[in-house]
Amino acid sequence: MRLQQTLSKVITSTNEIFEAEAGSVALLEPSGKELLIKAAVGSGAGAVLGIKIPVDRGVIGWVVTHNTPAVISDVSKDERFFSDIDKETGFATKSILCAPLRVNNRVTGALELMNMHPRFLSDNGLKILSVIADHAALAIENTRLFEEIRKAENNYRELFDNANDFIFTLNRNFRVSQANLAVLEKLGYRRNEIVGMPITQFVQPENIERLFRQFKNQLANSGAPTIFDFTILSKQKEEIQIEVAVRVQRQHQRNVALQCIARDVTQRHLLEKQLRQTEKLSTIGKLVAGVAHELNNPLTSIVGYASMLQEEEMPQRFHDDLQVIFRQAERARVIVRGLLAFAKNITLETEPVNINDVIQSALALMQPQLEHHNIQVNTSLQFGLPLTVADPHQLEQVFVNLITNSVHALNAVSGVRVLTITAGQSGGNILASVADNGPGIPEKILNKIFDPFFSTKQVGQGIGLGLSICYGIIGEHNGRIWADTAINRGTTFFIELPIIPVSVPAPAGVPAETSPASSVPDKALQILAVDDEDFLLALLDRVLSRHGHRVDRAASGQIALQKLTSNSYDVIISDVLMPDITGPELYQQVAKSQPDMAGRFIFITGNTVDLNTRSFLDKSGLPWLAKPFLPSDIEQAVNKIVAVPFG
Repeated sequence: MRLQQTLSKVITSTNEIFEAEAGSVALLEPSGKELLIKAAVGSGAGAVLGIKIPVDRGVIGWVVTHNTPAVISDVSKDERFFSDIDKETGFATKSILCAPLRVNNRVTGALELMNMHPRFLSDNGLKILSVIADHAALAIENTRLFEEIRKAENNYRELFDNANDFIFTLNRNFRVSQANLAVLEKLGYRRNEIVGMPITQFVQPENIERLFRQFKNQLANSGAPTIFDFTILSKQKEEIQIEVAVRVQRQHQRNVALQCIARDVTQRHLLEKQLRQTEKLSTIGKLVAGVAHELNNPLTSIVGYASMLQEEEMPQRFHDDLQVIFRQAERARVIVRGLLAFAKNITLETEPVNINDVIQSALALMQPQLEHHNIQVNTSLQFGLPLTVADPHQLEQVFVNLITNSVHALNAVSGVRVLTITAGQSGGNILASVADNGPGIPEKILNKIFDPFFSTKQVGQGIGLGLSICYGIIGEHNGRIWADTAINRGTTFFIELPIIPVSVPAPAGVPAETSPASSVPDKALQILAVDDEDFLLALLDRVLSRHGHRVDRAASGQIALQKLTSNSYDVIISDVLMPDITGPELYQQVAKSQPDMAGRFIFITGNTVDLNTRSFLDKSGLPWLAKPFLPSDIEQAVNKIVAVPFG
């Protein structure tokens, strides 16, 4: 029964027993300073409901304050009477009978009866009212406690069902006895389905023993909650990673159940895996960058001298040997550039991109290989895909790498070789795929394919950086890349990219080697070559001197400054990183003292990974060459820079 119903029943029954003309029940407010009339009968009952009376006013206030019943035959002769209530109700009170409501001698309110003529004069009536008030107080208190319990239970149920975390209870037989809505929604069951199910229903068979061991240890120890990660299965057999805290529920010193609170950490595990992969790539990238930087200088000499020697007159067998040297040096050059591409923090030069155009461009680049290997290409590119902000060249590299991988895989197929590429929209993302019908990837190595230097190809066919580079590029775009494979049924790589608004600046600069060749200058040039490696200075001298240019060598930035004070030069070719004065520092000092020479610099560097180096090169807008470079590269750079009027 609800509290209001109990109060109404109490005052109605009491009023009938005493045949009073009016009556009310007032309860003490939590502050203890006021009484609130909660129920009333008789004349003026509607007007009196909800009125608050200070405990220091009126007969009812006196009764509550003194914890003593009162009988008044003529209120006009009693100073305790409070007439303001009569003014509100229009009732002319003459006599009052009032008793406190007590629970364990604690006053909780008062029961008051009123008439418009003298009544309630007997002490016996007062005793009867006091007994009724005591029983009523107990009934009222029980009703109030019941309502509080029911409210608390409703709050608990609301909290239980609306919690984002999984909350469930297992009995001693490890069957589900309770489960909240989060469990039902995530696992796809109804409550009447899941209650009574054994926990083994939600676990892969190979994990059952481990789970039971955890639960049994918890039941045996009855200690603090145990927290561990586990994988559960939904009704559709989807795997969900959870972090579960388990505690023992006890009853009469006996362990009766396991209470479990779990959180879906599937996404967290995925992000942690991506973070570990990124950290792994970053650590290896630093090592690779250092190795590649050290290889660049000797490779520049090997490539340069081999290239020039091929132009000399010599016996054919020497030309053949030189061709082998040059070809292998070129191969090493490509490998080093791949290492640097993997190692560097990818700087995206973004612009509005249509992913379909990027895919078509990658296919055009790979067309000769695809035709050579008799590979049938199928595309399903959704028309009208929204543009997104991305680096088209980096994404093109991703698709070229994936198509190259598919070509290698399809070489093992004796029948029809098929490459299928798709692109479409999935929610707020673009989802593309590159699939082949090759032999597939063994499951035991699937989680290693994005690791740097991991490769299933034969020695000489690759160094295992292609997928690592793809992983880094897609990560820089805040996207995801993953593979789905099956033995003898092929492999599909998926790429997911966010669709983001189109608004990007134009790229700042380009390497000199990408520029078109300029005409050969019609006069010999005075060129200052600055590098701390003597063999590179010798190579630059050899390359440029054969065109009649005079090359002045400086083995450090300081020597270069000294030469610049006494000589004038048409071109300055400078390394970026040198022990005393760096290339950028040399450039800044020359630009300050000889402003007309600021536009005459060509930089060479083997450290394109360094962010400060790339930032300087991009901001300066000056031509630069990445080591190792070919003699023709440096010749074109010089020709281009002198084509611009001096000063």
